[in-house]
Amino acid sequence: MTTHVFLPVYLDSDQQVLDNSTNSVETLDASYNFIMTTSYSSASNISQFLLYKKSNGNYTFKFNDSYKILFENDMKKDISSAIIDIYNDTFSSGIDAGSASIGRMFVRYITDTLMGHPFAQGFIKNETDIINDIRNSNLHKQITYSLSNNLSTSSFTSDNICLSLLNQFLENSSERFSNDQDDTEYNFPFQTGDFITLFIKMNCTINLDDITSAHHTKSAYDILKQMFGNKESVEFNDNDSTIKINQSIWRIKIELL
Repeated sequence: MTTHVFLPVYLDSDQQVLDNSTNSVETLDASYNFIMTTSYSSASNISQFLLYKKSNGNYTFKFNDSYKILFENDMKKDISSAIIDIYNDTFSSGIDAGSASIGRMFVRYITDTLMGHPFAQGFIKNETDIINDIRNSNLHKQITYSLSNNLSTSSFTSDNICLSLLNQFLENSSERFSNDQDDTEYNFPFQTGDFITLFIKMNCTINLDDITSAHHTKSAYDILKQMFGNKESVEFNDNDSTIKINQSIWRIKIELL
């Protein structure tokens, strides 16, 4: 039987873990929901990365650095190249965004938010930079950092985020703990086919190609501001002629191999 756990953190492109409260999964929500089809991220590596033991009803945790690195590398490859599909929703225009990597899906989200269609990408000058920013954002390290922060590789200690994960396992897959003994070290009980869900804050600034001709002298910025300047989800900055897409939260559901 598979189970589904939520990482009780928000992650952003500044490499900050934004929520480390116990069981904060209960309050997490998202603007958009995706499923990621992974090729690398394995239940075995995340299971052996995190360890727990119980003493007098209390759980404490530590981590294995070698498996931490292995899981990071797997997740980095998936974040760079794995395909995500939107589910239970569409973009704000109501148009299906199709399938793409996170970076390319974000470009589609930007154009959908601004122009009402996810494939209206021609005016974005820094499309490649936006995609590379996603690939290079170190989300994979943020994930493992959020799970191992304040833990050591040699001694067990308390940790709210790990406890939240463990409580979710206990609620949804209690049979995985039926043979556990007190004061005994165990790996986290992830299994192939389990799901983990990430919550990621997405925002960026758009640079634009100018659109000029013999009959048309307005810049792309001026044209788009005239057309879309009243949208609440978009900010136009006249000082440097850039457009900022306001922050949204993406929930990405990942099936572990």
